[in-house]
Amino acid sequence: ARGLADGARATARTPTVSASFVALAAHRLAFGVSTLLTLMLFRHTFTGTGVLRGGMAGVGEAVVLAAAGLGVAALLTPWLVHRLGRPRTVRIALLVAAGTQVALAAWLTLPAVLGAAFLLGGAGQVVKLCADAGVQGEVGDEARGRVFALYDAVFNICYVLAIAIAALLAPPTGVAPWLVAATAGVYLLGLLAHDRVLRGGRPAASERGVG
Repeated sequence: ARGLADGARATARTPTVSASFVALAAHRLAFGVSTLLTLMLFRHTFTGTGVLRGGMAGVGEAVVLAAAGLGVAALLTPWLVHRLGRPRTVRIALLVAAGTQVALAAWLTLPAVLGAAFLLGGAGQVVKLCADAGVQGEVGDEARGRVFALYDAVFNICYVLAIAIAALLAPPTGVAPWLVAATAGVYLLGLLAHDRVLRGGRPAASERGVG
């Protein structure tokens, strides 16, 4: 507990890192809800059409597309950070994720869910890579391990909490456009909180981060 508290204090002293943590927490909350809804939709609602499959085979396709999004993010993030800076890169990722969820709420079909798996996987990985770079580059050696411990706690607790909330609120079919739209709101709140933390930080907090 003392180590996590030390990590929280070190994070609070570095606005660019704490802003990335806020953005990452928003993504994990929204992504946890999306994960459970996706499983429900493939299990109880979607039926296969051609190469697009229902059931666990469809879940496998969604996982493959999400993994492809991770790969694209790994290639794209350094380029974006170099040209736009880390804070703007995080904002773009959150906006892409929010837009994806709004579109998915309006068009909750099997192809749309697969496309969303790719986009959300990529956007979330962009946010995570920016958070990783912030901790590695801006937190002192004496506190970095404790900050990473806090990072892991935030990363996992938000995801599990979101799945639990979705399990309580979602219908068994997974057809819950309102809940998908709510995740878009979570992304936008994360974006606003990210900007607020940066604006409230010390003047030394630069708009351009090193990826």
